[in-house]
Amino acid sequence: DVTVMAISSLDEKAASFSCSHDFLNYMENMVGQTMKYYTSYLPNDPTREWKAWTDDILNHFWFASYQFKDAQKMYERWQYDLLGDQRADGNVPNCSPGYNFDGHYNSPWWGGMVIWLPWKLHQYFGDETMLRVSYPSMKRYIDYLTSVSDNGLQDWGLLDWLPIEETPRPMINTPAYYLYAKIVSGTAEMMGKQEDVKKYADLAENIRKTFNDKFLD
Repeated sequence: DVTVMAISSLDEKAASFSCSHDFLNYMENMVGQTMKYYTSYLPNDPTREWKAWTDDILNHFWFASYQFKDAQKMYERWQYDLLGDQRADGNVPNCSPGYNFDGHYNSPWWGGMVIWLPWKLHQYFGDETMLRVSYPSMKRYIDYLTSVSDNGLQDWGLLDWLPIEETPRPMINTPAYYLYAKIVSGTAEMMGKQEDVKKYADLAENIRKTFNDKFLD
């Protein structure tokens, strides 16, 4: 005999959705069931590897946060994996925890989730805890990006998965660099660290100007 038991960190629903369109109701239920049954104790790639790819945080954070009561605890627990896996140079791997695939399979959008996630936890749940815990690592990651920037551009890592035509790598990855500089500056302001506020606000402005000068006519 075989007994099957579904195990998930996302169990109790926090919200519900229904409308007059049957297909939208079906899609909402399908996405919720998919997320529930591939979330053991952290989000996983549901189709192939069952690994905690860091950019998966971004891909379904919104739905999980609206739909499931335990989403905040799950993402906070995962943030500690990201903090623990940060390397001496400040970079963060593309999978955490566990074995990761470096080289061309990382980019600011992936490792940078160490900055993105605590900021979103604050925005969605009004809790500054993970921002305060993560702030030193957030600074280390943005400083790492600065150390590998090409005159303010991020010309490394993953590109668009399914481009209609090839997009320049800096056009894909530099906006993440800008976003994280803004987040770190905003976090510094919340904590009264005025020197960091200016440092990272100035960095964001320099990135913005460099990007616009390069890509906008």
